[in-house]
Amino acid sequence: MSHGATRSLHEQRALEERATRTIMVGSQKGGVGKTTTTINLGVACAELGKRVLIVDVDPVSSIAASLHLEVPRSCGLKRAAEGKSDAILTDVEPNLDVLPCTPDDFRGDPKLGDWLRALAERDFDEPYDVILVDSPPYAGAKSRDLLANAKELLLVIRAEPLSYRTLPGFLHDIRRLDSVGLAPNLRGIVLTLPQGEEIGGRWERGLRNRFGSKMFEHAIPYDSIVGYALLQGLPVVVSEPESIPAQHYIKIAKELLEDEA
Repeated sequence: MSHGATRSLHEQRALEERATRTIMVGSQKGGVGKTTTTINLGVACAELGKRVLIVDVDPVSSIAASLHLEVPRSCGLKRAAEGKSDAILTDVEPNLDVLPCTPDDFRGDPKLGDWLRALAERDFDEPYDVILVDSPPYAGAKSRDLLANAKELLLVIRAEPLSYRTLPGFLHDIRRLDSVGLAPNLRGIVLTLPQGEEIGGRWERGLRNRFGSKMFEHAIPYDSIVGYALLQGLPVVVSEPESIPAQHYIKIAKELLEDEA
C-alpha cells in the first residue's frame, strides 16, 4: 500500500470518528412527551461531555417555548443549512445549542429533509457530536422525508391502549424505507408513563411483551416536577437531577452514547 493510500485510509477513519450522529426523535402521535424527552436527553448528553445541537422541526416550536427562548428571524433550518452563523442559538446550556425552525422554513415547498442532511454535513468550526431532531408527530410523506435524512431514530411512546393501534403502522413505514435503503437505524423506544401509571404497570408490561428489546430499560414515570421544571424553562435533568425522571433520562442518554451507530 502506498503512503498516499495509507494517508487516505487514516483520513477516512478520522472522518468516521468525527462523524456527527443525527438522531430523529419521533412519535406516532402528539402528547407523549417527545419534546420533553428530546430536551432532557440533549442536556444529559451535553453533561456527559458531548457537543449537542437540538433541531426543532415542529411547526409549533415546542423546544423554544419549553426553554423560554426568544427566536429571532435570523434563525431557521434553511439558513443554518446554508451556513449562516447566526441561525443557531448558542450556549443555551453548556455544550448545547438549539436550532429552531421559523415560519419561513415552512412556506412554499419546504425541503426539511434536504436541509437537515446539509446541516449534518456542514463543516462547523466546533463540530457537533450529536444532532437531536425534534420532529412533528408522524404524518406520512413529510415525516418519511425527515426519516430518510436521519441516521438514527428514537421513538417515544406513552404506555396507553392507543399505542397498540398506532405503533405497528409507524414501524411498518420504517420497514418500507428500509427496503429501499433509506430508513434510519431504530436505536430504541423510550416509554413515558401517563399520570396514575406506575413503573412496571399493566400497559408498560404489555408494550414490553410486544416490542421487547427495542424498548429502553428505564421508562420515564409521570412526575409533576417535570412540568414544573419546564414552566421555569428548565429541563428536569438540570432542575431536579436526583429525581427519578432525571435519573432515567440520564441512564437512557448513557446507553444511547455507549451504543455506537
